[in-house]
Amino acid sequence: MLMDGPAACELNLPAPRGASRSWRRVGRDEFQDSLSQPASNVWLQTCCVGPPTRINRRRATLPVLRIDHSQNLWRRILSFVDVLVICGVAGVGKSTVAWEIGSQLQVADVRHAMIDTDELDRVYPQPESLSELVALSGRNLAALWESFAALGHSRLILSGVMLDLDADLVWISASIGNADYTVVRLHASDETLRQRVEAREVGSGREEQTKRTLAQAKVLREQKTRRTVAVQTDGRSPVEIAQEILEVTGWASVG
Repeated sequence: MLMDGPAACELNLPAPRGASRSWRRVGRDEFQDSLSQPASNVWLQTCCVGPPTRINRRRATLPVLRIDHSQNLWRRILSFVDVLVICGVAGVGKSTVAWEIGSQLQVADVRHAMIDTDELDRVYPQPESLSELVALSGRNLAALWESFAALGHSRLILSGVMLDLDADLVWISASIGNADYTVVRLHASDETLRQRVEAREVGSGREEQTKRTLAQAKVLREQKTRRTVAVQTDGRSPVEIAQEILEVTGWASVG
């Protein structure tokens, strides 16, 4: 990776309350190592106190980052995370499969954390604009991962619909920091989706949810699934599906 600019950047690391403020210089190699995630651009808005800073990994000037060390944000920048993203339309079985993966990892004694991204913006009334809604999800994800990372976790399972995968991975990456992503998209036939939604939805919203799920499935079938692992779920148990996904990640072999 070629970087333009000074050989080091200064990080403002506040000392504990009552102590004097101290500065530490971080060398080029240490800083570059913190930017080793696959994405071509890294957004550090959630890691910085002040305006967001965009770092273009191909050509960039090392910025002065003001890090709130008291909230462990510096640890999140430098720590590396393996993230498994399980996405697909509502009713395809994301949550069920995610929970089964968690159960199998627990049996294998593999440390992990799990977050359902669809719950990050579950509030009424919701923010008026899409940007505000995304910002809400990003803040909540950053706060949750901050707590999990403080416990020493380095594996994270995220589940959610994510119709616009590229856009979703932007705010997810900004919230989590330095990470490697494995994206799995679950698929099912319309008939299977209809049966699952009708079995899950017992309230007045069943018909509307069925229509929404089938519409989402049509959109996803027309999309190119770049950077994703497609997994068919028709006629398969959550145990079987979870085992296939864990083989892709290799997580079960590290316990």
